[in-house]
Amino acid sequence: MTVKKIFSVLIVFLTLIAISGCDLSENYPNYFYNVDEISAGIFSALAPTIIMNDWFLLVSRQSTYDSWMQSNNLFLYKDMKLSKPFSGSDILSEDTMIYCDFDFIGQGKKIGEITGTITLTDIPDPLTKIHLQNKYWNYNKWWNFNRKIKINGISGTSGSVNWSLPVYESFIPNVQSGFNLVIIPGDSLESYEVSIPITKVINDTNENIGDLGSVSIRGVKLSGKINVTYNNKPVPYLEILAQDDGSRSLNRTLLTSPEPDAPWSITYRSIGSGINIMFVISVYNSSKEFLFNRYLDKIVTVINSQNMSGIDLNIGDINE
Repeated sequence: MTVKKIFSVLIVFLTLIAISGCDLSENYPNYFYNVDEISAGIFSALAPTIIMNDWFLLVSRQSTYDSWMQSNNLFLYKDMKLSKPFSGSDILSEDTMIYCDFDFIGQGKKIGEITGTITLTDIPDPLTKIHLQNKYWNYNKWWNFNRKIKINGISGTSGSVNWSLPVYESFIPNVQSGFNLVIIPGDSLESYEVSIPITKVINDTNENIGDLGSVSIRGVKLSGKINVTYNNKPVPYLEILAQDDGSRSLNRTLLTSPEPDAPWSITYRSIGSGINIMFVISVYNSSKEFLFNRYLDKIVTVINSQNMSGIDLNIGDINE
């Protein structure tokens, strides 16, 4: 691998660790990842899949997969024999496996798995997706272990669950590290983060580190009904964005061909009391191509981070 290729991958993934070539075993590559271990907050219940080009751009913050692949002559593969490369139009879900012959996330090879338990309270809804992250940073030493927590065994809004995180060669034993949760409510497209007060000293790459305590992941839910048509026909896709009066995005939701009085809701992380919230709607055609947006006059004020219902957005027919 040339120095130019190594440098390109470092820039793409914002790491300080040099990419090394891979000494493959007979049947398995040294580098393999479930997509949900690479980056959190991308796959929501409303958008459970994404094409490789879009996913790669979100993860790298630099380029699409096709552009990166052509520039660097590097590939991500669908199979452990590294014979079926991904294309930019391939569809990924959070369960997709990725194989490669280089250090894709800059943390070395996968060498173990830490486990434990956590109690989650105030879960926004059953379709909520939750990622646990364990992070450490000290000068040029760092790691970021990430994986989705399975909450399908919880009935109601709270419960204790088991979790596990992959461990890579970036791990340093016997240091204090912290944890946080990445939450994607089932009614929304964007995630928010919740810090976990407990820190842990992890001694081994395959250690049960015990309980992380009880953590509330409560969000503020806005809900109501919406009426909108496009040239007297239902809009194929409608996105509703809630933002504060400083134009800071709180969260978004997506409706497909909404009927009259279609219900909608958005859940966001509380940012304080007395928040004035405005709404922007964006309309997309059947191919999910952007058509137009509208800034609505409707303003609601959230007091003491309380849920608000009955927010009706009566837009009517839009002619373009």
